[in-house]
Amino acid sequence: MEADGWWEVPDLEYHADFSRVSHHMLEVFRESVPRYAALYVTRTLVQPEPTPATVLGAAVHCLCLEPQRFVTRYAWTPKIDRRTKAGKVQWEEFQAGTIGLTLLSPADWDTVQDIAAGVTVSDDAMKILKAPGHCERAIRWTSPNGVAMRSKPDKVTANGLVVDLKTVAGSVAPEAWARQVASYGYHRQAALYLDAAAVVGADGPFVWIVVSK
Repeated sequence: MEADGWWEVPDLEYHADFSRVSHHMLEVFRESVPRYAALYVTRTLVQPEPTPATVLGAAVHCLCLEPQRFVTRYAWTPKIDRRTKAGKVQWEEFQAGTIGLTLLSPADWDTVQDIAAGVTVSDDAMKILKAPGHCERAIRWTSPNGVAMRSKPDKVTANGLVVDLKTVAGSVAPEAWARQVASYGYHRQAALYLDAAAVVGADGPFVWIVVSK
């Protein structure tokens, strides 16, 4: 197995590698060991498609963390009447020009832009996002009990700060956020991010940037 540390790997390959355990896989394990086995060991269950919320969150991450790559990964779907001959031609041309891109509805495109604009309201958040460091870069390591692990912190700054950007549906008040942390296991994910970051010499602290949809 490859050495621990930074891991240069395409996104699709990273998410398809079940030889290393991720936070998401551990959350599945906590909920159901048989489901974990069927998804990641015997692979008798098909991997679920990303939910609309997951797609939206990924787009927000890209725009906030790697804005220069956003237009190379996403496009918004124009209103085209595919019932007409001209509309069918227009749709085919649009599809040909967006191969490999994730398509967002006009409403979702605007939502992503608005959420990213909301992050800019915080001077502290922007200082962190603009600081030198690695964004969305994978790390592999081995846990103390010998389990091969993988993680992809949203950002690890050059001075060791470990950053996680989260979008929430409701309030970002501390009490509401604390409930979401407990509900979705974000504290466990933070612990894994810190473990991963330590492998590449980043010792924290850890910070969440939280923005409401």
